[in-house]
Amino acid sequence: MWKLEINTINNVSEYLDVIRKRGFVCCYRGQTQDWPLIPSLGRLKNRKFLDGLLEIEEEIVEKFTQYSYPYLENKSISYFECLIQTQHYGLPTRLLDFTLNPLIALYFAVEENIFNSEGVVWGIDEFGQTKIPSIDEDNIIFYAPAHTNNRIINQNSIFAVFPIKRYTEEIIPLESYNLRIFQKIIIPSNIKESIKKELNILGINKMSVYPGIEGIVEKIKEELILK
Repeated sequence: MWKLEINTINNVSEYLDVIRKRGFVCCYRGQTQDWPLIPSLGRLKNRKFLDGLLEIEEEIVEKFTQYSYPYLENKSISYFECLIQTQHYGLPTRLLDFTLNPLIALYFAVEENIFNSEGVVWGIDEFGQTKIPSIDEDNIIFYAPAHTNNRIINQNSIFAVFPIKRYTEEIIPLESYNLRIFQKIIIPSNIKESIKKELNILGINKMSVYPGIEGIVEKIKEELILK
């Protein structure tokens, strides 16, 4: 039985001390609030039709493939490749983002300070397979995607792929699976901003985490406008 280790940190140095205790590469996920570990598809509140989550996902993939066809370099994109693209552009999917870089996870935990809430970083002893998962999997699979865009590269992305069956109405949180979740690191709301400044010195910021014009614009807003 894996024992969950819970730590509260106050700066990047303390955070790295906690991470170093593991001594090997793991998967990490940072969240600005302590939400359940459920992918965006399972967090949908208002659905425009009443079918199950798989049916909604299939509709999203079909529409995305149809509408984005002129912009896709690879016209024979697979279902899972399309899921990664829809995730990239903010549509709900069965994928839950993780990273192999604990500093990236920390950035996501302090990126925003919604309702002055604590941020959290989860650590899990799982490794991503490079083989594309089957859509009929019964368990969560950790998938290391091909480096198809700069965001996947810069974020050192790993995806937890959740199983969804026909007419499924609810996704079971990752915490309910028999996975090796070993670490929960809490970041108090009042130190989020100071940690963001530390991470910026280390080169972890909007521009590096979200490469491209979008990230550049957001970084300029942070520096010059949205103080």
